[in-house]
Amino acid sequence: MFNYGIHGHGDLMSYIVPMKALIILLLTATGGSLGGVAYYYQARATSLNNQVSNLNNNASSLSDQIAALKAEIANLTNQISRLQTTNSQLNQSSLQIQSLETQLANATSQLQSLETQLADEITKVQSLEASFNTQLDSLKSQPAPRSVRDRSTPVSSFSAPSPTMGRPLPIR
Repeated sequence: MFNYGIHGHGDLMSYIVPMKALIILLLTATGGSLGGVAYYYQARATSLNNQVSNLNNNASSLSDQIAALKAEIANLTNQISRLQTTNSQLNQSSLQIQSLETQLANATSQLQSLETQLADEITKVQSLEASFNTQLDSLKSQPAPRSVRDRSTPVSSFSAPSPTMGRPLPIR
């Protein structure tokens, strides 16, 4: 039947030469493929390294932005605190102003009451003055009593009754 065995030295050589050619051919093909695969993976590794570098740069930039935002937040927090303090002071001032306005309104009301009382008093004094002038005119128009005429006091110099006379003059 079939005899696959190697029977002699010549047979061995005839078997080795085609095997060498086949191995060289396989190595050449495989070497080219391995070189291509190695090139592909080297390019892929370079691309990934560039992506990692870009991500690191982005992370660094984002860290800087975060630090800037934190500083801005701290600044805004300080501004808010100052504004709250100012607002509290303004509220206190507003309460003081309201209190002063109430005091002013009370003082104005008291002043108006005093003005009314003063006007009433002025009216009373004017009325008394008019009454007094009427009585005085009445006295001037009456003849002087005999005892006053004997003293030779002119009637025109007689201006008012003495407060020691005792009783008020009747109003006519």
